[in-house]
Amino acid sequence: MKKLFILPVLFAFILVSCDRYDSNDLKTTSFSMNINSDELTQRLTYPNVPIHLTSQKSTQTSSFVLVGEADSPMLNGEKLSASSVIFGANNRVYVTYHHRGEPFGGAIVAFNVVNPSQPVITSQIIFNDIDINIVSFKNQNDNKIYLGGASATNGAVVIPVNLNGGTGDLNTNQNLQIAPVGGSPSVNGIVHVGNRLIVSAGYTSGGLWSINQGSMQIMAQTYFDGSKSVATNGLSGSSNRFMSLKGGSMDNAILYVYKGGNNPNFNTGWQFNLGVPAIHQNVEPNYEQWGKMYMFIKPNTTTCYVPLGMNGMKAINFSQGNGQLVYQSPAGMLTTGNCNAVGADNDYVYMANGSDGVCFATVPTTGTTLNIFGVWDNTQYPGSVNFIASNNTHIFVAKGKEGGLKILLKVN
Repeated sequence: MKKLFILPVLFAFILVSCDRYDSNDLKTTSFSMNINSDELTQRLTYPNVPIHLTSQKSTQTSSFVLVGEADSPMLNGEKLSASSVIFGANNRVYVTYHHRGEPFGGAIVAFNVVNPSQPVITSQIIFNDIDINIVSFKNQNDNKIYLGGASATNGAVVIPVNLNGGTGDLNTNQNLQIAPVGGSPSVNGIVHVGNRLIVSAGYTSGGLWSINQGSMQIMAQTYFDGSKSVATNGLSGSSNRFMSLKGGSMDNAILYVYKGGNNPNFNTGWQFNLGVPAIHQNVEPNYEQWGKMYMFIKPNTTTCYVPLGMNGMKAINFSQGNGQLVYQSPAGMLTTGNCNAVGADNDYVYMANGSDGVCFATVPTTGTTLNIFGVWDNTQYPGSVNFIASNNTHIFVAKGKEGGLKILLKVN
């Protein structure tokens, strides 16, 4: 079992008993920063080759080119594992890394894709004792990203990281502080809703937390085991919604939906039964329940793409109180892998299917079952596909420590 979290009983009691942290609950952490782009970019190679997708009919050349392969950062002689990706402003892309298994450790790495066919690494921060699982970015006016992860001494934590205004690179002039989140072992999701961060953490002692973006005080929380991730549609005012996935058991997975706005809370919500459990297959003991599942919503839309591990993916229209199935992955899509994350753009729905690689799908003209356009990287490269993200130009594929990070470019 990975990483036992031993949190003091008094610490856990105080957390449950209070609605918020005072500012002096923030803690400093040790880190190392590197802004030598020439040195960092030595981890990148540029294959510049078309990728081939396999389908039930044939192997076909796609409209994607593999333009970059990035080795993971090293910590204490071991490679870290790519865990999540988000596209920011100024052609920057942020990739998180964590240490798989013992001990703890992680990183945040900033990429520049202003030259579409030759991305570079501009800056990175390595944390000696914190796994970094997820990154959140709101807009360039904030000049900040927020990291979520697991600390060896503090359990679930959120870390604000300043960016350089105008470039989006990691700012060298900062004293990073961590905000502990409840008695949970690990943060697995962060989104911006109004002036709050909505944070999901789990599995055990999990749930959702609402955190003031300025003071990093906890303003509200709701507890439930099996909290997997959080997503938002990015709309403002009364149209804003955010949601969380409850899984990790043989019970059917539940999608919780909440009204957002400037001061979101957990009292104005409804839920959808997804009809199948959200669990993993062919993994280490206990990981059937603890595996990663990252939801996705296109900005300003009302469809949430929900990964369900061994049960594929379902996309739900959450604008109605009773919910509506919009798309689902076809039966038999998975062989040995699990759907860990979903991404989508104007052309495809992308499913990060672990050892089964990346599934490229198109939406159906009738019915709800996605059309499988092809599968990539199920045998060519080592490692499990953990995460995938697209900005309609590039697709970043997080492959864990063996496979590293793959960067695809659409060519037409």
